[in-house]
Amino acid sequence: GVLSARVAAFSAVNPWAKAGVMLRAGTAPGARHVMTVVTGAKGVAVQRRTAVGGGSQHTAGSSARAPRWVRLARAGGTVTGSESADGAAWTRIASAPLPTGAVRAGVCVTSHDLARPASARFESVTLTVAAPAPSGPG
Repeated sequence: GVLSARVAAFSAVNPWAKAGVMLRAGTAPGARHVMTVVTGAKGVAVQRRTAVGGGSQHTAGSSARAPRWVRLARAGGTVTGSESADGAAWTRIASAPLPTGAVRAGVCVTSHDLARPASARFESVTLTVAAPAPSGPG
């Protein structure tokens, strides 16, 4: 499946504030996840936690700020994060493993500042889910 969105506007209160799209293996604070995000002042990135309760890893994309398109494409147990200026031509940033099976999908925003909230406006959020493979003899 593919999850994409345009981060149309982002009021970042911290250089590491983030707005983008995320796939999570669960709702627990330490759940595995992959996200493609626009940051307050650090450009676009793919961040992921590949082990339950583990630390997050970061791969930088371009130095662009909002507005910017972000996308996650999942094929089997691999998720690839990409970015785009126009929603048509995509640049791959990084891939990461995420267990097969059900995941949570959506947009995400974090301020990185407990005293000041961040806000984002998303446009053209789309989720395309691939049909499951047939099982057994046909």
